[in-house]
Amino acid sequence: MAITPSGIDFFEIQPEDIVIIDVDGNVIEGNRCRHQSGQCIVMPYKYRDDIDAVIHAHTMYATVMACLREDLPATHYMIAVAGENVRVAKYATYGSPELAQNAFEAMKDRKGCYFWQTTEYLQVQTICLTHSI
Repeated sequence: MAITPSGIDFFEIQPEDIVIIDVDGNVIEGNRCRHQSGQCIVMPYKYRDDIDAVIHAHTMYATVMACLREDLPATHYMIAVAGENVRVAKYATYGSPELAQNAFEAMKDRKGCYFWQTTEYLQVQTICLTHSI
């Protein structure tokens, strides 16, 4: 799978900066450092056969919902694609196997979740999954 690298401004990423990894998280192609959330990205591919793409984003609105620790109800048809609601995964340390597991658990019977954790500053990550591209 192709993932964006860590430590590069999103608007400065070039095609050659993209890192290709396998479902075990091993780098297949690329010289950049793979993203720290790699485990969260890999786990759905490895353990679910209905996932064709993982979209990992950091959004202002997901930050608000995650800080409130409230699930997002399916009030719009694009949210309903994810399931009955979009759950907030349990807290875990950034980049940890526990965070990947918590996100995976939050996506049971769903095609998306969002979660929060802290590093030097509050950081919220959203993972949206889809079975068709």
